[in-house]
Amino acid sequence: MIKIIKNKILCVFLIAIMLLTISASVFAADEIFALQDASSAEAIALDLYKKDKADRDSSGIFDPELEPGAKTVAEAYTGKYVAKEGCFELTDKSRFYIVTDKLPTEEMLNTVRLMNAQFASEEIPGGTVLPIVYGKEKFAEKGDILIILLNSNEDKKGFSLDVDTSDIKQSYILKVEEDRISITSPGKDGIYYGMITLLQMAKEKENADGKTTLDCCYIEDGPDSPERTVFLDCGRKYFTREWIENFIRRSSFQRYNSIVLHFSEAEGFRLDSEIFPWITEGIDSLSREDMIEIAKVARTYNMEIIPSLDIPGHNRYLIEKYEEYVKKNPDFSFTYNGKIYDRDTKGFGSIANHYSYRGKTKKTNGIGIDVTDEYDVAFMDALIDDYAEFFRRLGSTRFDIGGDEILGWNEFELAGKHFNYSNRWEAIEHWDKYAVQELGIEKGTARDTFINYLNGVSERLEGYGYKCRVFNDEIKYYAGSQRSRLRESIDIVYWAGGGVSAEIHANKGHTVYHDISKWCYYVVADWGDGDIMTNKYKTVNSANIYNKWDPGSFSSKPNSNKTVREDKFGGAYFSIWCDQPDYKNEKTIWKETELRTWANSAKMWNPEINTKESGIGAPVTYNYFKKFAESMGSFPGYKGDPTEEINMPEPPILKIEGSFWQKLISFF
Repeated sequence: MIKIIKNKILCVFLIAIMLLTISASVFAADEIFALQDASSAEAIALDLYKKDKADRDSSGIFDPELEPGAKTVAEAYTGKYVAKEGCFELTDKSRFYIVTDKLPTEEMLNTVRLMNAQFASEEIPGGTVLPIVYGKEKFAEKGDILIILLNSNEDKKGFSLDVDTSDIKQSYILKVEEDRISITSPGKDGIYYGMITLLQMAKEKENADGKTTLDCCYIEDGPDSPERTVFLDCGRKYFTREWIENFIRRSSFQRYNSIVLHFSEAEGFRLDSEIFPWITEGIDSLSREDMIEIAKVARTYNMEIIPSLDIPGHNRYLIEKYEEYVKKNPDFSFTYNGKIYDRDTKGFGSIANHYSYRGKTKKTNGIGIDVTDEYDVAFMDALIDDYAEFFRRLGSTRFDIGGDEILGWNEFELAGKHFNYSNRWEAIEHWDKYAVQELGIEKGTARDTFINYLNGVSERLEGYGYKCRVFNDEIKYYAGSQRSRLRESIDIVYWAGGGVSAEIHANKGHTVYHDISKWCYYVVADWGDGDIMTNKYKTVNSANIYNKWDPGSFSSKPNSNKTVREDKFGGAYFSIWCDQPDYKNEKTIWKETELRTWANSAKMWNPEINTKESGIGAPVTYNYFKKFAESMGSFPGYKGDPTEEINMPEPPILKIEGSFWQKLISFF
């Protein structure tokens, strides 16, 4: 009997040794993984940074003792804010604690590391990064900031809010208690926005002695607009890689989640092509390597890049560059879908559309490509595919194909008739014939040819995994004008009335985005009557946007209530158009758009922020909101020059929490 007992004890001992060995290797592997992960592309992009906070804070911080009481503007952003007794002091002993039973995903780690670096760059609570640990919730300590990402379907189903939100994965619950803070969400995006709110609250509440004390509270929050997009015309105007990266950081801090990079325009083309590298020869442009670095920053800062290549119009630069190139290189050829297109192919030498009316024609480079010409279409399809493949590798899932103002604004005479913007579609009779003869549409028109082209491009891009979008102005549903239907899967960016309401587009099955120019356009131009932002677009100022704009109402007039079905409301835009690219430089554009984008993004997140329905139950006036926006300092880590690279504090190595035996028990 004694021998049996001894053998059992020996077995237990051996098993224990085995478990210790296994667990030690597991936790060692965790450490190695964390070290490797800390040097990932996104983490390396943060680099090292030590901030001089005094210069940045010289403008002063919003006084929490002023109206509306002890509440902050960051709290007013939220959908629901409930004050609680007590307060929490954020100290250098606090930790970011990821609640999980296993190693967090790299995506989750990068989100927490970024926010940790942003807190440190603002010296909240000090100038160094806080520890990042993970483990079961029961091992969390006093002073921790708990990050709780709900992973199981059961946990996600149990996550419910009293406030309306357009996207539950971007929503969160933030609790500030006397001994800890917790941020809970069913999505990584929600965790990110919860930490943005916490950081902005902390910046507003920071005391003169450097301490950060937060009032205890319970917050439920989520965006009113699911997609919040900034649009940058980097086709007409060249923006440096550094400027675009900083613009992404600023936009993310303002709670935007998408950026449209409009790299092709009538006046320029600013992203290198792999198959046609001559397109950007002789002009300032972004290289593929530049765009890869921009995409890394976008991914780190929770922003998706939406590539924008306008078709078939707005391509004068490309048309002229092509003609110039083939004259010098008459042996130019390309292959698309297995077919070679060269000097012997019909259409070689020009990809420009032309006017045609009553047997007369008029060539022009200002109205885009000819979608009835096989050569033109193949050339443009090859170019589109070049960028589609590239951006898909960078993680983009949406593609802007323009489709606006395709015949330009020219006035001209042809066959004894005067043509202008209102009747120009009558002057492309070759498109009318194509609709009838090639597409087989009885009584087809040029608009049917146009819609068929957009549908074809969209269908091909959907094969890459994209969802496409077009501007609304050329999409008509008039009887006798357009018989073809735009694919329902194509989204509509609604910037001008065009005779068809946003509601009609939504009822046709399209998701619609608010980009009405009188609210959402910042235009770089002076056409001889002064800065266009002081006349035509004078309504697009931060005070007017904040006080009167409703992203859900598709009208240029306030209080119009021209809404679309909730399931077809995609979100809204702020668009930067560089019609006269040399009129203003990068720094001026940065400065002049900053308060405008703050107001625009605030109304997209919570359109009730300036009413008694705000998170704090009281309106935040524009003056207080302006002070808040100015006190935020563009974004954490910003040094005052949008063209300079930034460096951030180095993210710490991830550690697991609990004693060795607790870790061992937790693991098994």
